Amino acid sequence: MRQHFVRAWGCNADSTTTTTDDEWMYNECSNYIQTHRLTLSFEVVCSELGHHGDIPLQDYMILLAVADRTTGTFFTTPQIMEFAQRFRLPHNDTWLFRSMTSVESLFDLYDSSRETGLADGVIGALNGIVEGGLCVESMYPHCVVQGNILEGIVIRHVSYSNDDGDGGGCGKELSGSNAEKEHLERMSKLCSQSREILKLVPPNKKITSHAATTKKELLSINLRDVYRNSPDDDSFGLAIESILANADDTRRRTTVVSKVNGPSFLRKADIPQMASNALLSTHGSGGDAVDSETKQIATIIQRLGQLKLKSLVDYKVFEEELMGTDDLLRQR
Repeated sequence: MRQHFVRAWGCNADSTTTTTDDEWMYNECSNYIQTHRLTLSFEVVCSELGHHGDIPLQDYMILLAVADRTTGTFFTTPQIMEFAQRFRLPHNDTWLFRSMTSVESLFDLYDSSRETGLADGVIGALNGIVEGGLCVESMYPHCVVQGNILEGIVIRHVSYSNDDGDGGGCGKELSGSNAEKEHLERMSKLCSQSREILKLVPPNKKITSHAATTKKELLSINLRDVYRNSPDDDSFGLAIESILANADDTRRRTTVVSKVNGPSFLRKADIPQMASNALLSTHGSGGDAVDSETKQIATIIQRLGQLKLKSLVDYKVFEEELMGTDDLLRQR
């Protein structure tokens, strides 16, 4: 992530501080995520840690989903791309097909190429059938970072309210509704901004030298080399933790609380039972009241139990710390 921000924002420090553009934007993004209580999900592709379809040409990551923990909802596709573009986070290529003609062409393409299609041909075909050039381009083009082996495409139905009152236009080509116009304007803006970002951050852009020497190792480290030089996964994890600790004076750390060194009340904790107790307390059955987010988590755990997935689910308790420069400032 830190290396990506150097690529995306450059590393020019101003005349009065050693803080660089990429550091400032990285902190802005982190603060925004924490303030708005968001959880980000990335696909992280690294050839040394596993891959799909083909060994990637570059190690890279793609933002797939954003969860809003305040509302308990996920961002829509346009919201994901707007958030990503705000901080130049990489998202997938996205095409908008808005007529029956183009949708039928899309499914014809899918039927004919779903097993044999390569990235260059499929992407070219998608660009050929989409109306009005409504393609939001990724900062990491598939053929450049992954290669020509295509894992697949995801087709989503994006609904919007129809002000003309025909029930959402099921089975119809909507035209002229205010909702449609706003949606198209929103997507057109995303398309334009994606092209501007690609001009500023072309796919062949490399990480340049960095003014902040304390972060030099972090920004130049090759994860493939670290992995190859680590005898096992635990050693690899420790090596990464050491690099991060040396690079960041103040940072948030999340660690797994083990049964050995964890708090006494967690050593014998039955997480599903704790979830059931939390839900009971929210229904006026005694105990301390729980907040809405805890209730959501407890509900998910209870649902997994009802689905009898116990053998497939492993629960862990995490401890989050905010470390200060002297290691004395610690929030748990």
